[in-house]
Amino acid sequence: MRLPDNTIHAIYCHNDGYPGWTGAILGGFYKTEERVKALLALGALSQIWPKLEPDPGVPHTFINPQKDVTIAYHRDRGEPLRTGSVYATLEEFEKDAPESFWADYLYLFENGTWKFRQSYGESEWTELNVKVGEEN
Repeated sequence: MRLPDNTIHAIYCHNDGYPGWTGAILGGFYKTEERVKALLALGALSQIWPKLEPDPGVPHTFINPQKDVTIAYHRDRGEPLRTGSVYATLEEFEKDAPESFWADYLYLFENGTWKFRQSYGESEWTELNVKVGEEN
């Protein structure tokens, strides 16, 4: 997420970073700055799903997660909170994130819009155009 001071805050997400899953979830369910900030606040993720928080009173763990709830290493497995990285520039993010996060794709929320690109090579940033239930 590009922050007001123009830096970029990024977190690690372990499973399925491809646009067909992660891109569709981000573009379909994380459309507001408030939701994106709440997602980043979870720290490193095992897997992203449409819901941020589990239903209260219903068990939710790393091993036995609730359906459609994002799985976070700190909240759901008790690991230390890994808040991610803050990059001074987009170029720094593009250079460092592929290795730091072992990412095939990078995602950026900026001005209310999600963009993505392949981590390696000369890929350009492309705007995500997602309608819930379908990927464009």
